[in-house]
Amino acid sequence: MDDHGGRWHAIGAQWPSYAAYVVGFLVIGIMWVNHHQLFSCVARVDRPLMFLNLLVLMVVAIVPWPTAMPAEYLRADAAAHAAGGGRCG
Repeated sequence: MDDHGGRWHAIGAQWPSYAAYVVGFLVIGIMWVNHHQLFSCVARVDRPLMFLNLLVLMVVAIVPWPTAMPAEYLRADAAAHAAGGGRCG
C-alpha cells in the first residue's frame, strides 16, 4: 500500500513552485489584457508594429524565469538563507 500522506506532503512541499506559477500567470494575464485593450484601438497594422509586438512577446516569454527564481530560493535550505548566516563579509 502506498504512503498517501508522504505523497501529499511531497506535493505540498512544492508550494513555492505553485506560487510562482500563479504569480507568473497573473502577470502574463495582466499583460495580455492590456495588450488586447491597446490593439482594440489600432486601426491598421504594419510591419514595424508587428516587430514591436514581437518585442512585447519576448518580454512576456521571459516572465516565468524571474518568477521561478524566488521559488528556488524558498525551496532551498532555510538555514542557508538566514540573515548573515553566521559569517562576516
